[in-house]
Amino acid sequence: NLKLLDSLLQEMRIIFRPLLAWSTKLVQPVGPSRHLSVDVMSRRLGYTQYGDPGEVVSLEEENMRCDLQPEQVLAKYLVCPVNPADINVLQGTYPIRPALPATGGGEGVAEIVAAGAASQLQPGDWVLPARPMSGTWRSHLVSEDSHWIKIRNDIPAISAATMMINPCTALRMLLDFVTLSPGDWVVQNGANSGVGQAVIQIAKTMGVKTVNVVRDRKDIDQMKQKLTDMGGTIILTEEELRATQMWKSGEVVRPVLGFNCVGGPSSTEMCKALADRGVHVTYGGMSRKPVMAATSHMIFKDLQLRGFWMGQWNEREGRSRARMEMYSHITELVYKGQLDPPNHKFVMLDDYKEALENTLKGFLPAKYVFKME
Repeated sequence: NLKLLDSLLQEMRIIFRPLLAWSTKLVQPVGPSRHLSVDVMSRRLGYTQYGDPGEVVSLEEENMRCDLQPEQVLAKYLVCPVNPADINVLQGTYPIRPALPATGGGEGVAEIVAAGAASQLQPGDWVLPARPMSGTWRSHLVSEDSHWIKIRNDIPAISAATMMINPCTALRMLLDFVTLSPGDWVVQNGANSGVGQAVIQIAKTMGVKTVNVVRDRKDIDQMKQKLTDMGGTIILTEEELRATQMWKSGEVVRPVLGFNCVGGPSSTEMCKALADRGVHVTYGGMSRKPVMAATSHMIFKDLQLRGFWMGQWNEREGRSRARMEMYSHITELVYKGQLDPPNHKFVMLDDYKEALENTLKGFLPAKYVFKME
């Protein structure tokens, strides 16, 4: 896939330096037991209280100097995205509240620079943090093996860095609530979100058709074309969804599954669209309004209203086979060119205020992603 290869080559030029240079500069054997000594200047976005991200977050530098224990590794983060949930954590409004002082960020990909004698990881391995909101906005981290989950390292770093939350949420919702068959329909609002775009692409690989609902905007025609090119079957604005007769006329089969990240009236319209005994899954609430279903939807259509949170699923699963297979599935789709990363804008840690201030604003053209060098 030429598009995937070009993206990978660009990131290799941006991100990588020879691994031996890192090993020689940062880690040296010490003494007859060949302990590895770490001496590196680390940078991170830290905070000591919850509040306005622009006020509570600061760029900090610290010298990391220690000996690696047998099951410890030195990891260098490559790229780390800025997600809306990361901002909510800083504000103190997210269900997960890291112990203070803390480092911001919950997603990213790192490369192992050095590994202790008993470590299961090796220099050059790519890894993802095993726990949610573990503090990824940093250049380096010394940690135990158990902090990480190894993934393949032959895909674009931006895809690896942004796979844990949005694509995995999309995959789990497509697999865990209804047994979908090729030709089945799924409806979703917020279709241009990170999860929405992943739903479109993954559903396409399953032969599942999608009705994708977005807010109206100035460039709506370009937006519709973008989602269509991605694999979306039908693209509608919220207003068009309310007015459509395609289900009543029988032109289109009603969806058996719906994904809601908006709430309010949009969630009610999805209930109207779903087939009898359909499943309505809420994974977000961008409108900050409650999910609303009419009494008739519950009695006469026998709908199920469910919820999904990726962080909770990961905590329940731990290092289960299902979780490892999920990451393998996602990275295989990326490798085959069937799952593209979101539109993104690389920024350095020094420019963190721009990223933090703008991430929660609507109609962003690209996701902010910290590039660590």
